[in-house]
Amino acid sequence: MSARATIETRRSQVASLQVWASYGLFVAVAALLVASFAAPSFRVSHVSVRGAPQAQSEIQAATGVVGANIFTMNAAKILDAVWRVPNVLPCGVTLSFPSTVTVCAHMRVPVIGWQTQNRLYLVDKYGRITGAAATTSLPILRDTTHVIRHVGADVDPWVVESAMWVLSQMRRADIAGFTLGEKHGLIVRSAHHWKAYLGLPQDSTTLARRVATLKALIGHGFHIGHPLAFADLTGSSSIIVRFHGLSTSNGGIS
Repeated sequence: MSARATIETRRSQVASLQVWASYGLFVAVAALLVASFAAPSFRVSHVSVRGAPQAQSEIQAATGVVGANIFTMNAAKILDAVWRVPNVLPCGVTLSFPSTVTVCAHMRVPVIGWQTQNRLYLVDKYGRITGAAATTSLPILRDTTHVIRHVGADVDPWVVESAMWVLSQMRRADIAGFTLGEKHGLIVRSAHHWKAYLGLPQDSTTLARRVATLKALIGHGFHIGHPLAFADLTGSSSIIVRFHGLSTSNGGIS
C-alpha cells in the first residue's frame, strides 16, 4: 500500500471515530435530558407567593403546576391562570430550579360597590369584580343595565374611573351615589336631592367639561336661592336643567 493510500485510510478511520464520538455524546446528552425530565427532583414541589399571602391557597390552586416537570413550565400560561383569580393582581412569575415556582401578586383593592338587581359586588379601579358583599362603606353605583355580573368578571373600567374622578372633584356636593343606565349612562345622585346625567364620555376632556358645568349649575342654584334639581349634560350643544321652586327653568341652555 502506498504512503498516500495509508494516509487516506488513517484519515477515514479518524473521521469515523469522530462521528461515533459525536453520536455517543448526543446519545449521552439525550439520555441525561430524559433522565432529568423523569427525575422527581425536577417536579414542582412548591408554589411560592409573594405580595398576596391572603390569597396564597387560591393562587396555588389556580396555577395547577405542583407535580409537573419544571422543564415543561410556561410562565406566561401560569401568569394567565393567576389573572383569573378574582381578587388578585399578578405582577410576575419566575421559575427556580429544580422545583419551585414563584408568583408575585398583590391583593386588588375595591374602590366602589356595584349594586345589581340581586347582589352587591366590590369592584377595583381596573373594573375587576373582586367579590360580593352584604354591605359596604364604599360609594355605591346602581347598575340598571340588566347585564349579568359575577365575581371575577370585569365591568367597564372607564365607568369606575369616571365615578371616582367625580367624587374627587365634587367633595362638597355630598354625592350619595351613582346609577348606570342604558339610556343616560352615568347618573350622579346627591344627598341634596338633585341628580345629573353625565352620559359615558369616552375621553377625560368631555368628562371634565360636564363636571365643571355641573359645579357651575350647583353654584348658580345657591346664588338664586333655588337649588339644583336636575341636569342633563349629555347634549352636544345644550343642556336641560331644572331648579327647585322654579317651574320656568326647564329647558335647553346653550
